[in-house]
Amino acid sequence: MATHNFGYQPDWTRLAAVPTAERDSTLAVAFGVMAQVRPDFLLSGEARYFRKYEGIGLDEPAGEAFFVGPTAYFQLSERARLTATWSIQAWGRPAGTSVTLDLVNFERQQARVIFGFNF
Repeated sequence: MATHNFGYQPDWTRLAAVPTAERDSTLAVAFGVMAQVRPDFLLSGEARYFRKYEGIGLDEPAGEAFFVGPTAYFQLSERARLTATWSIQAWGRPAGTSVTLDLVNFERQQARVIFGFNF
């Protein structure tokens, strides 16, 4: 089974002591391939590409990063599930530089745990 996701995340930040708000946005594309190891348990490899922009309208590029890592999916019951993901930044670059990781806009490693419940 294969998955493909697109994402857009606008962010507004307003600090009490600062008169203006900080605005940025992130575009994301993810691709994964999943295999069933046993009933109710799937393992996956995932690749995710992020691009960060100044402003919520994708105004000016601020940086980009490419993450890879495994994902595990557990079906806990008929209505509950748990997904755990860990990925590392394999490549990245802040805008205007030639470094090989973007540690200004993105983390070196990302971990996610998602509990879902259908009702």
